[in-house]
Formats: sequence, C-alpha cells, structure tokens
Amino acid sequence: MNKLKKFENNLGFLNKNLKLNDLADEFSTNSLYLSKIVNAKKQKNFSNYLKDLRIEYAIELLKKNIHIRKYTIAAIAQEVGFKSAESFSKSFYKKTSIYPSVFIQKLEESGRNL
Repeated sequence: MNKLKKFENNLGFLNKNLKLNDLADEFSTNSLYLSKIVNAKKQKNFSNYLKDLRIEYAIELLKKNIHIRKYTIAAIAQEVGFKSAESFSKSFYKKTSIYPSVFIQKLEESGRNL
C-alpha cells in the first residue's frame, strides 16, 4: 500500500503506456499480487483504478489551471495519461455524469478558478 501511495503522489498514473506488469516489476512483486491488492484496497480493477486517478487529476488540473482549459480534449487526454480523447471523454462522463467539454464550459462560465 505504501508503494501504491507513493505511485499516486508521484503521478505515476500519468504514463499512458503503464501496464499492470510494469508497475508490478517496479514494485518488485508479481502482477497477480498487485492486482489482488488493488481489487481489495481500492475496490476496483487495475484499469478502473488508473482511469479514476487520471480523471480525478484532470478535474483538479482543469479547476486550477485556466490555460489547460484552452487545450483540445485530445490534448487534455494525453496530458493526463489517456491514449485517446474518446476513452478520456467516456471515462470522464462515467465518473462525473458530464462530458469534459461541458465541465470546461461550466468552469469558464463561472469566471473563476475553483
């Protein structure tokens, strides 16, 4: 758990090519054990764990950084570790019930950083 926390704090999840096996190797463990830990402690599979971390990071980034709001959805997706704008938008919507473009629009309409 300490290694997962450090991984999160160091924004390791932003690596769009990250795979369970890669992280397990980095942690000097096997992928089955790491998968079980993520499932048990985070209550989700590894893929959803990464997506959730990336979406949470994107939300904070968009709230705090007015410049990134000017990026395309594809560029924001790349910035937070997604391989495509489509997967980013779908994951964002699944987590927030709003698409990232609408979220950005609402932030801009509020006229302030949140």
